[in-house]
Amino acid sequence: MSIVKPQTTSLIDTLTQGFSTINRRLWVLIIPILLNVYFWYGPQVSLAPLTEGVLNFFEQQAEATGQTAAAQAYDSMRVMQQADLIQQFDMVGLVPRLSAYAVSGAQDGGLPLPGEVWAPLQPQRVVWTATNGSLAALLFLLITFMRIPLGVLFMSMLAGAVLAERESLRAWAVRTGLTGASLLGYLAILLAAILVLLVPLAFVAALFTLVVPLLGSLALLVLFTAVFWVRIYIGFTPEAIAVGRLDTIKALRTSYQMVRQHFWATIGLLALSFVISVGMGVLWGLLVGNTIGLILAVVGSAYIGCGLGAARMIFFRERATIHIPGTSKS
Repeated sequence: MSIVKPQTTSLIDTLTQGFSTINRRLWVLIIPILLNVYFWYGPQVSLAPLTEGVLNFFEQQAEATGQTAAAQAYDSMRVMQQADLIQQFDMVGLVPRLSAYAVSGAQDGGLPLPGEVWAPLQPQRVVWTATNGSLAALLFLLITFMRIPLGVLFMSMLAGAVLAERESLRAWAVRTGLTGASLLGYLAILLAAILVLLVPLAFVAALFTLVVPLLGSLALLVLFTAVFWVRIYIGFTPEAIAVGRLDTIKALRTSYQMVRQHFWATIGLLALSFVISVGMGVLWGLLVGNTIGLILAVVGSAYIGCGLGAARMIFFRERATIHIPGTSKS
């Protein structure tokens, strides 16, 4: 007698199911569309006064040493000084946003690669300018906490669409409240880790760079590599909270276990999602130059982002070692 083992869905089928879920419930697009309209038509954020000193430093370094790295850093800082940074003030990252990309020309014999294009400041719109570090931190926290309720609502709506649940308004409100509480716990842990661990370690590594450049660069590389892999392993925590209805600690543990057990499938999904996001981002970059194109980019990016988000939830639901509503696991 043979035992039939359940087959996991291929990554392509998972992505297809994600977009099919959105096709059946297009109302999930409402929050991403509204948020992106706010980003592109609402108040802007500028850090120009804070970057002036750094800009002058890189300019002096480029002139004194002629180093390409210093010149590139100067160019990047100049772009940042003239850009609207409201979309970059996002620690939450739960709602898909419109990210425009452009393919740069090949330099020094390298391949042309796409890079995110920051929206330039528009003088006809309101600009919130951070003149000091305290005001910049206040703006960051204000914008972050403004997005949390939208992120909670979006994750709850998307999870309901993936699970294809029919529930009363009261049941939905209770589920959304529990999801919000767990997501707040997750964000609090992230913020604490950034303030207690990441910022001090990055500061120490930067000091090493000034004293022993090679050692400092190595320390920064190790730090960024560690952050990258931590993000990979705990990256499905929001999905565990929204779809699995777990508390914060269990969601973190389940995300880690799921990625560890399905490592290469996870890397494959993330790689496919990245290629789709960047590829479509190049298209959005071509469209945002005029009003009609911007509207198409806002709606299109919301659809792509929601489809990829639904695919992540389906991927997690199928592979998590817990019972999730709508699955046959016990």
